[in-house]
Amino acid sequence: MFANRPLKDLVKLENNPRTIKEIDFEKLRKSIKDNPDYFNARPIILSNRTGELVIIAGNQRYEAAVSLGLKEVPTYLLENLTESREKEIIIRDNVSNGDWDYEILANEWDSEKLDKWGVDVWQSDEDDESEDDSDSGGSSGDPSPQEGQVLIIEHEDVNKLLDVFNDLSNKGFNCKFK
Repeated sequence: MFANRPLKDLVKLENNPRTIKEIDFEKLRKSIKDNPDYFNARPIILSNRTGELVIIAGNQRYEAAVSLGLKEVPTYLLENLTESREKEIIIRDNVSNGDWDYEILANEWDSEKLDKWGVDVWQSDEDDESEDDSDSGGSSGDPSPQEGQVLIIEHEDVNKLLDVFNDLSNKGFNCKFK
Protein backbone atom coordinates (compact mmCIF):
# COMPACT_ATOMS: atom_id res chain seq x y z
CA MET A 1 0.00 0.00 0.00
CA PHE A 2 1.43 3.39 -1.07
CA ALA A 3 1.52 6.23 1.46
CA ASN A 4 3.63 9.17 2.49
CA ARG A 5 4.82 8.28 5.99
CA PRO A 6 6.71 10.23 8.65
CA LEU A 7 10.41 9.34 8.81
CA LYS A 8 10.07 8.86 12.57
CA ASP A 9 7.74 5.89 11.95
CA LEU A 10 10.27 3.99 9.82
CA VAL A 11 12.94 1.58 11.07
CA LYS A 12 16.22 1.14 9.21
CA LEU A 13 17.15 -2.40 8.24
CA GLU A 14 19.48 -3.92 10.82
CA ASN A 15 22.70 -5.20 9.20
CA ASN A 16 21.86 -3.67 5.85
CA PRO A 17 24.36 -5.18 3.36
CA ARG A 18 24.20 -2.11 1.10
CA THR A 19 26.78 0.65 1.51
CA ILE A 20 27.30 3.91 -0.32
CA LYS A 21 30.35 6.09 -0.87
CA GLU A 22 30.17 9.70 0.27
CA ILE A 23 30.32 11.07 -3.28
CA ASP A 24 27.43 8.80 -4.32
CA PHE A 25 25.49 9.75 -1.20
CA GLU A 26 25.84 13.41 -2.17
CA LYS A 27 24.58 12.59 -5.68
CA LEU A 28 21.61 10.77 -4.12
CA ARG A 29 20.83 13.75 -1.87
CA LYS A 30 20.96 16.10 -4.85
CA SER A 31 18.76 13.78 -6.88
CA ILE A 32 16.10 13.63 -4.16
CA LYS A 33 16.22 17.40 -3.69
CA ASP A 34 16.11 18.20 -7.42
CA ASN A 35 13.72 15.41 -8.48
CA PRO A 36 11.02 14.87 -5.86
CA ASP A 37 8.70 13.44 -8.52
CA TYR A 38 11.20 10.65 -9.21
CA PHE A 39 11.50 9.94 -5.48
CA ASN A 40 7.69 9.61 -5.35
CA ALA A 41 7.80 7.21 -8.30
CA ARG A 42 10.40 5.05 -6.53
CA PRO A 43 9.21 4.91 -2.92
CA ILE A 44 10.94 3.32 0.03
CA ILE A 45 9.71 -0.26 0.40
CA LEU A 46 8.63 -1.43 3.84
CA SER A 47 7.76 -4.71 5.53
CA ASN A 48 5.67 -5.01 8.68
CA ARG A 49 6.51 -8.67 9.35
CA THR A 50 8.05 -7.82 12.74
CA GLY A 51 5.31 -5.38 13.75
CA GLU A 52 7.50 -2.39 12.82
CA LEU A 53 7.75 -0.60 9.48
CA VAL A 54 11.21 -1.89 8.48
CA ILE A 55 12.87 -0.50 5.36
CA ILE A 56 13.77 -3.42 3.08
CA ALA A 57 14.54 -1.28 0.01
CA GLY A 58 15.63 2.34 0.20
CA ASN A 59 17.77 2.62 3.34
CA GLN A 60 20.17 4.99 1.55
CA ARG A 61 17.23 7.10 0.28
CA TYR A 62 15.96 7.18 3.88
CA GLU A 63 19.35 8.47 5.11
CA ALA A 64 19.44 11.07 2.34
CA ALA A 65 15.92 12.22 3.25
CA VAL A 66 16.92 12.52 6.92
CA SER A 67 20.00 14.54 6.00
CA LEU A 68 17.85 16.85 3.85
CA GLY A 69 15.51 17.49 6.77
CA LEU A 70 12.46 15.90 5.17
CA LYS A 71 9.67 15.00 7.59
CA GLU A 72 7.98 12.33 5.48
CA VAL A 73 8.81 10.18 2.48
CA PRO A 74 6.95 8.14 -0.12
CA THR A 75 6.68 4.49 0.93
CA TYR A 76 5.14 1.27 -0.25
CA LEU A 77 4.22 -1.35 2.36
CA LEU A 78 4.51 -5.01 1.39
CA GLU A 79 2.49 -7.03 3.88
CA ASN A 80 2.66 -10.71 4.85
CA LEU A 81 6.24 -11.23 3.70
CA THR A 82 8.34 -14.10 4.97
CA GLU A 83 11.88 -13.39 6.19
CA SER A 84 13.18 -15.23 3.13
CA ARG A 85 11.14 -13.05 0.76
CA GLU A 86 12.35 -9.90 2.56
CA LYS A 87 15.96 -10.98 2.03
CA GLU A 88 15.30 -11.61 -1.65
CA ILE A 89 13.82 -8.11 -2.08
CA ILE A 90 16.73 -6.55 -0.17
CA ILE A 91 19.20 -8.06 -2.63
CA ARG A 92 17.12 -7.66 -5.79
CA ASP A 93 16.66 -3.94 -5.11
CA ASN A 94 20.44 -3.45 -5.17
CA VAL A 95 21.48 -5.76 -7.99
CA SER A 96 21.75 -4.44 -11.49
CA ASN A 97 20.26 -7.07 -13.75
CA GLY A 98 21.19 -5.39 -17.01
CA ASP A 99 24.24 -4.13 -18.82
CA TRP A 100 24.82 -0.79 -20.48
CA ASP A 101 25.23 -0.56 -24.24
CA TYR A 102 28.29 1.67 -24.02
CA GLU A 103 28.32 2.37 -27.75
CA ILE A 104 24.86 3.93 -27.53
CA LEU A 105 25.83 5.83 -24.38
CA ALA A 106 28.97 7.15 -26.06
CA ASN A 107 27.22 8.21 -29.25
CA GLU A 108 23.79 9.36 -28.12
CA TRP A 109 24.12 10.58 -24.52
CA ASP A 110 25.91 13.47 -22.85
CA SER A 111 28.87 12.01 -20.91
CA GLU A 112 28.83 14.84 -18.33
CA LYS A 113 25.17 14.19 -17.57
CA LEU A 114 25.76 10.42 -17.41
CA ASP A 115 28.55 10.99 -14.90
CA LYS A 116 26.32 13.35 -12.90
CA TRP A 117 23.59 10.67 -12.88
CA GLY A 118 26.00 7.99 -11.60
CA VAL A 119 27.11 6.14 -14.75
CA ASP A 120 30.88 5.70 -14.92
CA VAL A 121 31.83 6.50 -18.48
CA TRP A 122 35.35 6.61 -19.86
CA GLN A 123 36.01 8.27 -23.17
CA SER A 124 39.25 8.48 -25.07
CA ASP A 125 39.71 11.99 -26.34
CA GLU A 126 42.08 11.26 -29.22
CA ASP A 127 41.96 14.89 -30.39
CA ASP A 128 43.83 15.93 -27.24
CA GLU A 129 46.79 13.63 -27.90
CA SER A 130 49.78 15.32 -29.44
CA GLU A 131 51.18 14.18 -32.77
CA ASP A 132 54.55 13.47 -31.09
CA ASP A 133 53.14 10.58 -29.02
CA SER A 134 54.70 7.25 -29.81
CA ASP A 135 52.95 3.90 -29.95
CA SER A 136 54.72 2.89 -26.74
CA GLY A 137 52.25 4.83 -24.60
CA GLY A 138 52.98 7.55 -22.11
CA SER A 139 50.91 10.20 -23.85
CA SER A 140 49.16 12.82 -21.81
CA GLY A 141 45.88 11.41 -23.17
CA ASP A 142 46.40 7.97 -21.61
CA PRO A 143 43.59 6.93 -19.30
CA SER A 144 44.14 6.71 -15.58
CA PRO A 145 42.46 3.97 -13.56
CA GLN A 146 39.73 5.14 -11.21
CA GLU A 147 38.18 3.05 -8.46
CA GLY A 148 34.89 1.49 -9.53
CA GLN A 149 35.29 2.46 -13.18
CA VAL A 150 34.36 -0.16 -15.75
CA LEU A 151 35.65 -0.22 -19.30
CA ILE A 152 34.27 -2.91 -21.59
CA ILE A 153 36.41 -3.87 -24.56
CA GLU A 154 35.20 -6.26 -27.22
CA HIS A 155 37.23 -7.45 -30.18
CA GLU A 156 36.95 -10.39 -32.57
CA ASP A 157 40.73 -10.95 -32.63
CA VAL A 158 41.66 -12.53 -29.30
CA ASN A 159 45.35 -11.65 -29.76
CA LYS A 160 44.55 -7.95 -30.10
CA LEU A 161 42.23 -8.21 -27.12
CA LEU A 162 45.07 -9.76 -25.08
CA ASP A 163 47.37 -6.92 -26.15
CA VAL A 164 44.85 -4.33 -24.92
CA PHE A 165 44.30 -6.34 -21.72
CA ASN A 166 48.05 -6.44 -21.00
CA ASP A 167 48.53 -2.77 -21.88
CA LEU A 168 45.74 -1.65 -19.54
CA SER A 169 46.93 -3.99 -16.77
CA ASN A 170 50.42 -2.49 -17.03
CA LYS A 171 48.88 1.00 -16.65
CA GLY A 172 47.29 0.00 -13.34
CA PHE A 173 43.79 -1.00 -14.41
CA ASN A 174 42.19 -3.97 -12.65
CA CYS A 175 41.33 -6.04 -15.74
CA LYS A 176 39.20 -9.16 -15.86
CA PHE A 177 37.97 -11.44 -18.60
CA LYS A 178 34.27 -12.11 -18.72
